Amino acid sequence: MWMRFTIVSTLLLLLALAPRNTAAQTDASKSPISEQTYSATMKQIASTFRSLQINNKAMNHTDGEREAGRLAQWFADIQGYWEAKNVKDAASEAKIAIDAARAIESASKAMNMSTLDDAEKRLAGTCQNCHKAHREALGDGTFRIR
Repeated sequence: MWMRFTIVSTLLLLLALAPRNTAAQTDASKSPISEQTYSATMKQIASTFRSLQINNKAMNHTDGEREAGRLAQWFADIQGYWEAKNVKDAASEAKIAIDAARAIESASKAMNMSTLDDAEKRLAGTCQNCHKAHREALGDGTFRIR
């Protein structure tokens, strides 16, 4: 009996002291995305944000919550991209976008339309700010990162 107690206690202690693989640790150790992946991610962000707005207006909050979570993850990749390039204003805008997406996610879950609307506007504003500063329209209708 005493031996079993000692083994179980030791195992619990080891579990308590074991390092955890949190999302923050995973994101911090992740390599920055490539320019090609950046471009693809931005396209995903654009279509997902449009879908999010449609779903939330239609009171389809389950899909809105899911889409906001995706946006937060993708903006974390965008933030890492700009941090790797040492472009502080763009990295800061991406961080604001992450926070806005998380606020949308929470507001969708709670069906809090006031917070949801404010967070959607804040997210759209970060996109506009960054695009004005770091995106150049090309003659063929595509864009280039500055």
